[in-house]
Amino acid sequence: MAWSAKAKETAPWITRYIFVGLSFISFICNYMMRLNVSLAIVAMVNHTAVNENDEDSGSDSECGKQNEQTEDDAAEDGPFVWDESDQAIILGSLWYGYCCSQIVAGRAAERFGAKQILGTCLGLCALLSLLTPLMAKVSFVALVIIRIVMGVLEGVSYPVMNVMIAKWAPKEERSRISAFVYAGSNTGTALTFSLGGFLIDAFGWESLFYFSGAVTLIWWILWILLVYDSPTQHPRISPEELHYILSSQEHTTSSKRISQTPWKSIVTSRPYLAAVFACFGNSIGLNLLLSKLPTYMALVLGFNIVSNGLLSALPYVLYIGYGFIHAYVSDWMIEKRILTTTQARKISNSIAEVSAALCFIGVALVGCNTSASVAFFAIAGLLEGADLSGFLPNSVDLAPNYAGTLMGIGNTLASFTAWIVPFVVGLIVDGKNTLERWRKVFYLTAGFLLVSSLIYVVFGSGEEQPWNRTYTETELTPPSRTEKINDEETPHEPSDLQKRRRRY
Repeated sequence: MAWSAKAKETAPWITRYIFVGLSFISFICNYMMRLNVSLAIVAMVNHTAVNENDEDSGSDSECGKQNEQTEDDAAEDGPFVWDESDQAIILGSLWYGYCCSQIVAGRAAERFGAKQILGTCLGLCALLSLLTPLMAKVSFVALVIIRIVMGVLEGVSYPVMNVMIAKWAPKEERSRISAFVYAGSNTGTALTFSLGGFLIDAFGWESLFYFSGAVTLIWWILWILLVYDSPTQHPRISPEELHYILSSQEHTTSSKRISQTPWKSIVTSRPYLAAVFACFGNSIGLNLLLSKLPTYMALVLGFNIVSNGLLSALPYVLYIGYGFIHAYVSDWMIEKRILTTTQARKISNSIAEVSAALCFIGVALVGCNTSASVAFFAIAGLLEGADLSGFLPNSVDLAPNYAGTLMGIGNTLASFTAWIVPFVVGLIVDGKNTLERWRKVFYLTAGFLLVSSLIYVVFGSGEEQPWNRTYTETELTPPSRTEKINDEETPHEPSDLQKRRRRY
């Protein structure tokens, strides 16, 4: 790694980190559009009318903070009479479409390039977000359809981004870059829940959809102008930075788009299946927080819309901060050979999933103690940040040539939890938001998290798999390790790389 170490000292950071920064923002936009309905639905539903239709449901919260509904409270009810089943369909509808596009998007990005796929899909999704309030007023069915289409468009994000990270991230920075990019999802969640509460309170529930759509359109313009599919296609990248990125990848990625996929090897790979199961279990806990935490905060603990939004955002703010720190420490330990990549991934995943499971159990036990409940949710969010260095970058470790396909398969299966969770919660709660019913939800979620963590510890791996190179025709040739670079000299770009560089 002599050449790579030398290049790292002189390589400018600006080009790859422009990609990293805009990728981070892409996930902020993605999650703002994905989750705006989770908070807005609290203000969209006419809870008074729904409760009148269900004699067994009252307006009181289980913990006694809304025992009497005032005229002002009634005036704050939304225009839509959607019962628990209707709300579950709306919250889950985006995920019906989300399940459909990921495998195809990942494979398409590997073969044809990722930039345009991601930019076009999120740009179109932004336009649909702007239309969402109108569709909701047209009909329940129209709202569900537009959310399904948005799900198809948003489903490309993770597999397509994995393809770009495999090309742009030096091996020594993989955990950090992955952590920063994917932390955009939690930043978007935090912004949606915190800022969204103020927007809804000040301007109405429609404003949250308009805001998320407008921000995404601005991002789309910057993405088109500043981002390229790979370092070799970037017209302004310095020779030093290009050398550093390519030399650090150690022949693990192909310079040509691969025409075949080793499907049998993928679906029978125990390390990969363990990562998929970890992703599935983690998604159950995550989607419980994403789709139902605002409901629990409002209807069980009794928080108003502004407090609800701020407190629902808290776990994700803590997630971001700890996730960055954990990723840096994880990369440092791998680089110093204190831990192997496999050990680092397993430890990170265990911290994330086991801690979340214990916190959900804690929430179930403390009942109406709102301070303790908020603290447990916050701790769960904080330590969940470790998953940014756990299963999330694992597909790039196992097979960077197929990083998009692997993420597409895993995230497709995991995305089923996004409509399974609201559906199962709806069955268990059944419109009666009591602590006893919600305890069952938290215990069930904790069980899934513990099982998925155990499976990953036993079968997971952070090492490149042999089938990564099965259909590799030619591989990238980094600068010669025997090429001497004097301290006073700036390395020059090899002629073969000059030929391959072209404007995207």
